[in-house]
Amino acid sequence: MSALGCVSAIFPQKPPRTMPQDPILIRFVYGTMLTSAALCLYLLSVALRRPLLSYEARRPVPWNAIAMFPIALYLISTAASVWHTLSATSEPPPLKPDEVIFSLVGVIVQQLLIFGGLTAAIAFAFGASWRDMGLPPSFTRIPRDIAIGAIASVAALGPVLLLQAFLANLMGMGEKSGHPLIQMVSHGGPNAIVMGLATITVVVVAPICEELVFRLLFQGWLEKWEDATLGRRVAPASESLDSEHYLLDAENVAASTAPSAELQPSTEPLGRGIAGLPHGWFSILVSAICFGIAHTGYGPEPIPLFFLGLVLGYLFQRTHRVVPCMVAHAIFNLFTMVLLWRMMYLGN
Repeated sequence: MSALGCVSAIFPQKPPRTMPQDPILIRFVYGTMLTSAALCLYLLSVALRRPLLSYEARRPVPWNAIAMFPIALYLISTAASVWHTLSATSEPPPLKPDEVIFSLVGVIVQQLLIFGGLTAAIAFAFGASWRDMGLPPSFTRIPRDIAIGAIASVAALGPVLLLQAFLANLMGMGEKSGHPLIQMVSHGGPNAIVMGLATITVVVVAPICEELVFRLLFQGWLEKWEDATLGRRVAPASESLDSEHYLLDAENVAASTAPSAELQPSTEPLGRGIAGLPHGWFSILVSAICFGIAHTGYGPEPIPLFFLGLVLGYLFQRTHRVVPCMVAHAIFNLFTMVLLWRMMYLGN
């Protein structure tokens, strides 16, 4: 779930009748864009010299292709929503504030029960460990993961939102968002309870559920499938080495299993991956494509969200932890919710 749709109102081809020209909002948006551009240039200069993030290998996730089931649910629900919208013969009547509150609570409960419950069930059924679930080995890693997610989010904001605004104006959608959440909040008006629940939905629930499904379960399984297809495996190091795991090429498997073999850390994935891509990028691309498709029906959002999915997928592929992905996703959505808050209260 994303609030990207409200961004197109900030960069319209012509000032919309319902959008007040707010100097504070405009300064906030352009200041964020400039900060994002500067950070992107800096990260690009770093990437030309070395990888942006060190690669942290781990053993394959224990689950199998059942990881595709939650993704399928997301895509089916998206298809059902698009079909419902296209088959509607008239505009639905505006919801009252109490109806909006009830609907938002329902969305929160549904997302947590279905996708959070599915993740927990898969983890239990396959005996997943703390590390298999993409969690840090210790609490001391959490601040670093938060910092990684925050930096990635700020860097992604500018390019993704500018692409969204450009496509929205190109499609003539600069004055109105088709995203159901934004329409729902608009019906509820500047109601603190409505906006609070919407913020929880977009900034907390959506990043948690979507990163568990798209990155942890699905991308994690795709990485396992890629290694199996290419004849690679991951051999666990001793527990004294912080339970890290190291990737071995197929030709080294026999030697690594010998009693005298000493496993060495792999600072980078070895060799090429599927279709000649760098190792791990096939899983990043597929999960990002599904992430974009899951947001079909809200205007041009699938395209910019595909690029956001690439950033989130890269974070997961390098760290194999979900905290950086959740933080980056949450901050990205928080930015657009701040815009929505401001626009709602200015327009009423």
